[in-house]
Amino acid sequence: MMSDETYNGWSNYPTWCVNVWLANERPLYEETRYRVDAMMDEGRVAVADAIKGFVVDELVPDLGASVAANLLGFALASVDWFELADAWLEDVRESAVH
Repeated sequence: MMSDETYNGWSNYPTWCVNVWLANERPLYEETRYRVDAMMDEGRVAVADAIKGFVVDELVPDLGASVAANLLGFALASVDWFELADAWLEDVRESAVH
């Protein structure tokens, strides 16, 4: 039996969760849009790397060696950074048209 791992239209819960935080907190939304806009001409892979770097390197606290760090690492490894890049690229492009 195959299970459906999608969540609210996203590939999985961790991807949805990261997007919710980036999109629903005004400062994070503006910073993410700024970074995506700056990387648009570099392509999808560069945008995905930029979003991942922002989240993993700047937003996630250093939890040291702990159960929480291991679980957070597992969740972040499950994020579909390309799906996030596609969604944010579309958002930036649509706002440029309007």
